[in-house]
Parts: sequence; C-alpha cells; structure tokens
Amino acid sequence: MMTHIQHQTLIFIQDELDRTGGVPPTYREMQAHLGVKSKATVAKAINALVSAGYLFRIPNRKQAIGIVHRVQWLRWDDETKSLTPLGDPFERKAI
Repeated sequence: MMTHIQHQTLIFIQDELDRTGGVPPTYREMQAHLGVKSKATVAKAINALVSAGYLFRIPNRKQAIGIVHRVQWLRWDDETKSLTPLGDPFERKAI
C-alpha cells in the first residue's frame, strides 16, 4: 500500500514531468513541495516507489526517474490511514 508521502511524491513527479516536457524534479524541489525537513525522506519515498514498480531509474544519469504507471486520483482516509481511489476527477457526468 502506498503512503501519503509516496502518493504526493508520485503525483508531483508526474506533474513536473508533464510540465517540463520530461525533466523530473530534483530531490530539493520535491522536499520543498512536500514540506519535509530532509531529502532522505524524499529518497525513501522514491526508493519505495521504485520497489513497488511505479517509478524506474535510468542508470548512470542524474535526475533519471521515469513513471512506469500513472496513478489514479486517491484520497487519504484518516479513519483507515490509507489511500482510497476517487475515480477520474475529470469525468463528466450527465445531470
């Protein structure tokens, strides 16, 4: 199961890859965006996402992170302390 920090990291990476045309954010940019005190927190989140198969690394290159699977929109549920799917937030529904 993905933690809240992992989910926020993955969404930020996806958004930055889209915004910059494929250039992933730096650990410092992710640290600032997530509001965490240490780049080690970002590194742990990225390593977990790589292990889970959401991200991949390109060998011998700096900032070489790619998306394997784009995530769906999720909501943090305080009761269960887990992420639950919301479905497509851009889906148009007939009234």
